[in-house]
Amino acid sequence: MKYIFKAVSNFLQSYKLQFLAVCVFGLVFLKLTHPTGDGIVYFLFNELMILSVLYFAAINGTAFLEKQKMPPLSIVVLIGVSGLISNILLENGTIFFSFVSSWLGTKTSFSQPVLLLYDFLIVIPFLTIFVALRHLFFLKQKKNLHTYYNLLVIYVVASSLTAFLKLQYESLAWIYYAILTVTYILVVMNSARISWIAFLPKKMKFRLLLMSVGAIIVFAFTIKGININHVEEILKQTSPGLYNFFEIISIYSLIYFAFLFFTTLFHLPTAELIDRKTREVSSLQNLSRLINQVFDPRELMETITELAQQMSTADASWIFLKDKGTYRIEAPKNIDIYDAEQISKNILSTIQKEFSGVIFIDTSNNTKKEKSGSECCYAAVAAIKSHAITSGLLISIRRSKVPFDDEDRNTLEAFADSVAIAFENSRLVRESIEKERMERELDVAREMQRKLIPEKIPAYLNLKISASFIPAFEVGGDYYDFFELENNKLGFVIADVSGKGISAAFIMAEIRGIFEILSRTKASPKELLINVNTSLKRSLSRKYFITAIYGVIDILTGKVVFARAGHTPGLLLRNNVFSKITPKGIGLGLTYTSLFKETLEEHEVQLEHGDTLLFYTDGITESKNEFDEDYGILRLEELLKMHSEEEPGIMQNKILENLSVFSKNSQQHDDITAIIFKWDKTTMEISNG
Repeated sequence: MKYIFKAVSNFLQSYKLQFLAVCVFGLVFLKLTHPTGDGIVYFLFNELMILSVLYFAAINGTAFLEKQKMPPLSIVVLIGVSGLISNILLENGTIFFSFVSSWLGTKTSFSQPVLLLYDFLIVIPFLTIFVALRHLFFLKQKKNLHTYYNLLVIYVVASSLTAFLKLQYESLAWIYYAILTVTYILVVMNSARISWIAFLPKKMKFRLLLMSVGAIIVFAFTIKGININHVEEILKQTSPGLYNFFEIISIYSLIYFAFLFFTTLFHLPTAELIDRKTREVSSLQNLSRLINQVFDPRELMETITELAQQMSTADASWIFLKDKGTYRIEAPKNIDIYDAEQISKNILSTIQKEFSGVIFIDTSNNTKKEKSGSECCYAAVAAIKSHAITSGLLISIRRSKVPFDDEDRNTLEAFADSVAIAFENSRLVRESIEKERMERELDVAREMQRKLIPEKIPAYLNLKISASFIPAFEVGGDYYDFFELENNKLGFVIADVSGKGISAAFIMAEIRGIFEILSRTKASPKELLINVNTSLKRSLSRKYFITAIYGVIDILTGKVVFARAGHTPGLLLRNNVFSKITPKGIGLGLTYTSLFKETLEEHEVQLEHGDTLLFYTDGITESKNEFDEDYGILRLEELLKMHSEEEPGIMQNKILENLSVFSKNSQQHDDITAIIFKWDKTTMEISNG
């Protein structure tokens, strides 16, 4: 049954305008065809048609009013204006009735539709009042009161349907009066259910008092106007139920506004407290939104001081921000910086220690504003703390002699906690943005460094080459490169800048350019490193130095000549036996005197068939495991011996795999770079043959 009723209701809602038009047309047709209608069937049918018009008009009016989302006081004004319009129409009812009677007669087929038109004109304001009262009844209600209101509507309909009994069937009039009595009881009960007044600020409650008095007067005259002889006759002649509806709505409005007046009057003593709590909640809600929306520190502080001033009903507010042990004024609201500084200094001298929460200070004796004569009587100081560290003070002052109370303390403490969260959130967001910016810059630096490392390794029949570079961070300070020289010679360099990260990468980029230019000269490895050291004198900071090996390989003979500027030794694997090659030399940038030249020496190696020559940075040998042990050169030598017959690329991969396993539970702390040369004399002989 419930679902059937709901389906019928939805159907009526969908076609409410069409049904309204049909009912109006049917009612006009009835009045034209039966101008002197009589009998219970006629009366019942007439009342049903009238009530149908009212029902569908009320549905349309309710839907329209709900879409407007009008504030309560605007709805009260709408009810008052509708009451005035209905009064005007009722007061002129006698003139209208006299005109129709003299022109058309009282019960002719033409007079009835004209009288019906007058009734419909009165219906419009009364129906507006009914719809508006319904809206006010449900406004801000926290309980489901549809049952109470629907019961009232049912009894209003029942009393209107039975209103003709007191006119036509006096013996049955008791039925009408019984229903009408219950109707007025429900009117009183529903009029007492007013919830929306509590949500109005104090100023609006004063306005509402005046509006209620005006509405009571208006509807008192409305009740009088309905009972004017000719008006009552017109209404009852058209429909006794319609007259009954107008009377009930008028009395309902009078009772409702009487309740509204006294309810508003009783709410006035607590209005200021409610306004204050509303401001507090609103300020905290606004600050909560700021926590996730506003990240600019200045905009955030401006809003905080404005909300603090509103919430604590202070005359001025500002933030005394702590920065590197000192305080500075930020976002002063309704006070100049000079006065804020003077008051803040006096407050600091009064406090003289760290505190939590909110303290109140009487400043009336020592914080007068000399020029204008205005003064600060009371100050509320809230500590803004994050992780037990005070980042500032939120100061609010009152110039009037009204001290802050415990309610202000509780409110400002909650507000200060939210402010601390907003500050911390703003800081974290700024750090996150800065981190993202740095990451983007590092991505650019990583891409630039990747382009500085050779994309392709030189390939020769008799000389197999492999090289790798793995930075410890996004960018690194290791470097290797190859230079194809004249007379079938290949230059190579491997270098390690002291330090790590972006600064080491910039130095690496600089020395790459220097080696690129100087490698085109016909200088020997020793002379080239001397020139590189001289070139770095102007640009390299004293806190940095570079270790490097630069050498030249004769592709046809296998002769290798290189010089070592403080770098790790070269390793030569011949017949499965390792030998360290450690020519003398100190790092680039350590000294620019003749000492660098005097200590630097060249070394010559004649490669034989199957020889492997390895140059590497200390990132390999100094890689650590979970026990803080170094990988060491012995592990490196043993690994290369195991794979001495392999190609350099395979040997390179084995080194990286073994390092990864060795240090899997430890973070890579230095760049890893290696160059492997392997001489294959047979390949060259086959090629020559």
